[in-house]
Amino acid sequence: MLAAAIAIPSALAITFAALWFTRPPALDLSRYHYTPFATDAEPEINPSWSPDGKSIAYLKRVGRQYQLMLRALDAPVAVQLTKMPDGVDFLTGRPIWSPEGNRIFFIGRRPNRLWSVAVAGGEPQEVFPGMPINAASLSGDGKAFALWRQIRQDKKFSSSLWISSPAGAPPRKYEPAFGNDEAYQLNSIRFSPDGANIGLSFQKTGGTEFWLIPWPEGHSAPRRLFSNRHLTVVPQFDWMPDSKHLLMAMEGSLWAADTKGEILERVTAPPMGDDDSPAVSPDGHRIAFSSGNEDYDIVSVPLDGSPIQPILATARNESSALLVTFGPDGFYYRPIRAR
Repeated sequence: MLAAAIAIPSALAITFAALWFTRPPALDLSRYHYTPFATDAEPEINPSWSPDGKSIAYLKRVGRQYQLMLRALDAPVAVQLTKMPDGVDFLTGRPIWSPEGNRIFFIGRRPNRLWSVAVAGGEPQEVFPGMPINAASLSGDGKAFALWRQIRQDKKFSSSLWISSPAGAPPRKYEPAFGNDEAYQLNSIRFSPDGANIGLSFQKTGGTEFWLIPWPEGHSAPRRLFSNRHLTVVPQFDWMPDSKHLLMAMEGSLWAADTKGEILERVTAPPMGDDDSPAVSPDGHRIAFSSGNEDYDIVSVPLDGSPIQPILATARNESSALLVTFGPDGFYYRPIRAR
């Protein structure tokens, strides 16, 4: 008996590409060497390099929730660092390493809080107990947290940038205040390697925006980038070591971006699927990113409990099968949608 088509998601792989920018290069895929890193059946996303460039922390879906994973480049398997009942918030981007490389910070879900856990394992610790935090970044010297907070009061949301300096001190609003009385869908927040700017990408009612926020406050004004380009999705991004160029995920590809001239150059061009969640190695020679796609097949599900049998399974998506039922008065059909 023909049954509903089922969706079979492919594994999301974290891969490396040999890459160095003095300026954003033209697309030349022959220069890159790709190496699969994490290819389990479950989605694996949002990689983050350790300060010494020898390990990668990332998120993996375990059951119904995402959890924090850690794997050395030369290790055969990863170690699961968290087992939080509500999981880790995968929407807020990559995990955050301490400068010493001994702790990893992340945003937990329900409610959103900033947590940290030792790379050696143990129970996660809440950094700012009881304080809602939607996204965070730690400066390269470990002296300041940049925090994005959405606060609901009187049935209204307000979103704003906060600073904890020294790191762990009670957060205060960035001055002059940067935010709005609106719930922003924030995708990425990153200190530049030199600590002079905070990059912000988010989506609000008026569309998607990317900003450079000076740090410390006062030496220049916040500057919006790529305002002449229609960004359809909120880009995830990471900084190059020179603090002048970015690696951004947009339109299913990775792009190199010049923050001064606002020039964008395509870095990857996947024939299928999406490249996302880029992370640049500390030396700038490699990148880690997630890449994946979904594959829908038509299968037969026997009612006697015997194994599922593929009927139409190719590299293309097959869905919306027709179930044909025969009876004494002829036959009729109805569509079956993929699930």
